[in-house]
Amino acid sequence: MAVTKAMLVSELQDLLRLTSFEQTIATVRRTQAASTPVADELKANAAKSVERAQLLRQAVKDLGGVPDVVGAALSRAGAFLQTQVNQVQTLQGALLGDLALEHQLRERTRYARTLAASLGQHQVLPVLDRLETAHTATIAWLEARLDEVGRTGTSALKATPVQAAVGSLLKYGGAPFAVAAGLVNRGTSLLARGARTAGEDVIDLTGVDADQEPFAAFHTLSGDSIIRHVAEVDDLDELRETLAYERAHKDRKGVVQAVEARLAQLTASV
Repeated sequence: MAVTKAMLVSELQDLLRLTSFEQTIATVRRTQAASTPVADELKANAAKSVERAQLLRQAVKDLGGVPDVVGAALSRAGAFLQTQVNQVQTLQGALLGDLALEHQLRERTRYARTLAASLGQHQVLPVLDRLETAHTATIAWLEARLDEVGRTGTSALKATPVQAAVGSLLKYGGAPFAVAAGLVNRGTSLLARGARTAGEDVIDLTGVDADQEPFAAFHTLSGDSIIRHVAEVDDLDELRETLAYERAHKDRKGVVQAVEARLAQLTASV
C-alpha cells in the first residue's frame, strides 16, 4: 500500500479531534487542583491545547484539507461526558484514563511524523515535534501524580467527593466485585483463545515474503500505531504481508493478535 497525503491529512484530523478532547479534560481537571500553582499549571495546559489545535488546523489547511470542526466539537462534548463518568471512578482510575489519552496522542503524533517524512511534507514536522514534546511532558506529569497516589494516597489533584466514596467502597467492600471480575476475565480469556484458533485456520501465508515491509517505514511504527492501522485495513493481502513481516521480525504479541483477529473477521464475512 502506497503512503498518500490523504493518509497524513486523516491522521492530523484525528489528532485535532483528540486534542479537543484533551483540552476539555484539562479544563475540568483544574477544579480538582489541590493548590493554586497546580490549578495555574492545568490552566496553562488547557491553553496550550488550544494552541496545538490551531497548529493542527493550519497544518491540515496547508496540505489542502478542511479542518474537521464538527468532529472537534463532538470530541469536546465527549470529553465532558467522560469527566462525568470519571465521577464513579477512583482518582487513580481517572488519572489512568488521562494517561492513556496522552499516550495515544503521542503515538499518533509519531505516526503522523513518519507519514510526513515519508511524503516529504517537511513543513509539518516542526508542528508534530512540538506536539510530541508537549505530550511527553504531560505523560511525565501524570505519571508523577499516579506515583504520589500510590505512595502516599494523596496527590496534587484532589478526588471529587464521589471518587473518594467509590475509593472507600472498593477498599472496604470490593471483594465480591473482584471475584466477579475474575470470573469474567477467565471467560474472556477462553473466548479469545478460541477466536485465535479459529483465525489461524484461515490464515495462509504461503508465498508471502516475510522480509518485505507491507508499506514504507512500517518498521519505524509503534505497536499501537500498527494496531490502529490494521483495524481499518480491508485488503487481505496487506494483512497477510503485515502478519508475515511482524512474525519474522519484532513478533509483538499485541500486533500479531490484532492482525490475526482482523484477518479472521474479514475472511468470515467473505
